[in-house]
Amino acid sequence: MRFSRTRLLGGSVLSVVGVAAAIVGVSSPAMAASSSCATHYFCVWTDGGFTGTQWSGSGYTSYINVPSYEHDAGSSWANHNASQRECAIDHVNGAQVYLDVVNAGVNRGVVPSGTNDKIDAIGFC
Repeated sequence: MRFSRTRLLGGSVLSVVGVAAAIVGVSSPAMAASSSCATHYFCVWTDGGFTGTQWSGSGYTSYINVPSYEHDAGSSWANHNASQRECAIDHVNGAQVYLDVVNAGVNRGVVPSGTNDKIDAIGFC
């Protein structure tokens, strides 16, 4: 599926294109912590404080959808890319809405207000 319009929470509209392959990993719920997110990955956990089931995405060129168990379930995330800013994305009525702009190296044990359990994808922004 391809999306052509993106808007940032607050109203700014940006263009986004692309679908690409990704390398993903899952860790057990009891073992999750922001340190379990490998270098060059953006990681999402189903619960706050880097707990619950973890999913890790890397290797995409624009954005990638999170797997079904993370869809509308992410409550903490971390960007362990060395220099790439990433966004947590929600799909709303055929558009991509940026839930959070996460600079390289930033961990969010508590996601911004209004973004909990809304993540559908991650991508460059």
